[in-house]
Amino acid sequence: MIIHLFGGKSLVGSAFIDLLSNKNFKGKVIKYSRNSSDKNFQKLDLNNPKNFDPYLSDTESVLISFVPIWILSKFFTKISSTRPEFLRKLKKIIVCSSSSVATKKYAFNLYDKNLSENLKSAENSLIEIGKNFKFETIIIQPSMIYGSYGDFHDKNINNLIKIMRKLSIIFLPRNCGMRQPIHCYELANVFFSLINNNKKSDLDYSKILIGGDNVISYYEMLLLLQKSSSKNDPIRKCKIIIIPDLIFILLSVPFAIVSIKFFEASLRILSNLSDFQKQSTITNKRNSNFPFKK
Repeated sequence: MIIHLFGGKSLVGSAFIDLLSNKNFKGKVIKYSRNSSDKNFQKLDLNNPKNFDPYLSDTESVLISFVPIWILSKFFTKISSTRPEFLRKLKKIIVCSSSSVATKKYAFNLYDKNLSENLKSAENSLIEIGKNFKFETIIIQPSMIYGSYGDFHDKNINNLIKIMRKLSIIFLPRNCGMRQPIHCYELANVFFSLINNNKKSDLDYSKILIGGDNVISYYEMLLLLQKSSSKNDPIRKCKIIIIPDLIFILLSVPFAIVSIKFFEASLRILSNLSDFQKQSTITNKRNSNFPFKK
């Protein structure tokens, strides 16, 4: 098997490469990057596919992507006419999108609303190309991704930790919404598990909303982050104070003057962003701990 890997130099991508090594993957992995100085990666600018010279073989090929899905979608649209032989060789593509396509569908700030629409458009475009070239298309829509891998850090949990280290007090609403965070290594394992998943004989064009195995409230999430930190970590000094929902909303209103997007993000703490498919249903590896430790 040949794996064409896009986005190997990313948080989940780096975890996926490490996972392949740990699993003693015997196939050929072709990694692509814009950085020509890295000898382990083949140079490729997805925004300029004119020089795309893919490795072609009669061996079964799978494409894994962790790059922004709208960039991949535009790339596939272009090579469908310039490099159709590459797409014809593909058996399957497994692409990382985002749960934002669903959770931000009805956002009232334009940034999040446009994000949801762009994600959906890119997903549908890839599915259509998959149908035309007869390869299986699996689109993974992960919930809150967290974790660190090498030089890469998530922009969700890590940002929360930074805030809690700086502030002595954080206010949260009484009815905090539920979350289903998924660690980057867990997500990488989802992709790996789907590579050889051939349960369906017909071509499958699926979208999978996925999260971790733990469904916890926003409040519980912050408490667990504190408990898992070292004793000298400033995060332990941050006090989490629960206040009535209405007061929390009123305190958030001034943020609207600065940024509607930030204001809506604060209100989203009240929303349930969970009930996604659990990662263990695909990987068969149950994880009962948050935060996840490899």
